Amino acid sequence: MCSLTGKKTVVVVLLVFTAFSLFSQQVSISLDEAVSLALKNSKAVKEAEITYQTAINNSKVNSLMPSFSLGASIGPDGSVPLALSEIKTHFNSVAVSAGISWNLSSSDVIKKSTKELTLERARMAYVSTVYSVRSETELAYYSVASSQVAVQQTARSLEQAEDSLARTQAMYDASQVAETSLSQARLTASDSRLTLETAQDSLKTDSRALAKLIGYPEDTTEFLLDGLPDLSRIKTDRLREVVEHYYLQTNTVNSAQLALKIAENENFNNIVSNAVPKLSLSTRLSYSANGKDGLGGNVNFDNSPSYSATLGMSIPIDTYIPGTSANADFKNRKLNVESKRISLENAKDKLKKTAMNTVTAIEQALRKKENLAEHLVLATRNLELVREAWEAGFSSNTNLSNAQLDYDYAVISQLTNDFNIIERICSLASLLELDVSSVMEYIT
Repeated sequence: MCSLTGKKTVVVVLLVFTAFSLFSQQVSISLDEAVSLALKNSKAVKEAEITYQTAINNSKVNSLMPSFSLGASIGPDGSVPLALSEIKTHFNSVAVSAGISWNLSSSDVIKKSTKELTLERARMAYVSTVYSVRSETELAYYSVASSQVAVQQTARSLEQAEDSLARTQAMYDASQVAETSLSQARLTASDSRLTLETAQDSLKTDSRALAKLIGYPEDTTEFLLDGLPDLSRIKTDRLREVVEHYYLQTNTVNSAQLALKIAENENFNNIVSNAVPKLSLSTRLSYSANGKDGLGGNVNFDNSPSYSATLGMSIPIDTYIPGTSANADFKNRKLNVESKRISLENAKDKLKKTAMNTVTAIEQALRKKENLAEHLVLATRNLELVREAWEAGFSSNTNLSNAQLDYDYAVISQLTNDFNIIERICSLASLLELDVSSVMEYIT
């Protein structure tokens, strides 16, 4: 038989264990921390970083440096010993060689600029990957925060609906209302319960997505976040200013500019390589020493240093002959430069247009937010009045259910619109390759 004290002890232990379990599944994390963890955890970022580092290593190679060589060998001198005593004499043979080779042509002079452009392209690819992961994490973070608010709001709606159902059930048991009123109250509570379950499912999905990005277990039950940004402080006139101020500084525009530079560089290289007579210089200096150790311990060396230099010139005739592939390639590279110049202008126009369309969508959602806020105030007041009238017996249960549904719809509509604003701001930040906090700071 268990004593009362023992029961209390068991209850306390269970409560402590339950509280510890719930606490252990909670993760408190800020937006900056989430982004930092996502970047650290991203395989795409790691791969882009390796590619960038490889380009850095390749850019440090000096093509103008000569090649050095050093060799040595030990073995028989090639003659056949006539007696056992001569084996040592014929076997000990040493050969040493050293050389310097330098090959230089006119095309080597232009390789440095090509490497610099290749390095810049790798850097931009790395930066673009970082921006992409950061934007994805910011949106995932605010998706969880919005879903948490939605769960809280729908939970309140369900609490109100269940309270109304309990009162209706009591009135029905006392034969004060008809069965239709009870049925309507049950339907309203069921609708609220389904809405809450949908919000909870969305929260689980969003939490899993965020957990996966930052490297946390996907079964993390609750994130303690910074919360949603204050949308009421947004100055709509500054939305367009941020686009004008930053869109030309983006990696998207810079990549198009780099593509133009690469095309110009390739065209110049093509001219040097295929339209200008090519000069080449090759030099080699080598030194070798051969020595043989005799039985008497004497070493004799034969020195044979050598030097060679070659100067050559080639004239690319095919480039100037119409109808040849070299001539067509020569013309096409010029056209490619013009094509990249047009692509740069198109990239600027397209980015600005997309960013401005996003700004327009944000402005529309902000205007809608004002109307939805007013609508929520009216729906809240209407629900209060109908509930008071229903409790006093002056309003039907149908009217109360309709008032509850109107309130729930107003709440969900406002939450949906707020998240739409946040999502658009995240999209704008991604387009301008800025973090959301910087954009919010600029427009508030």
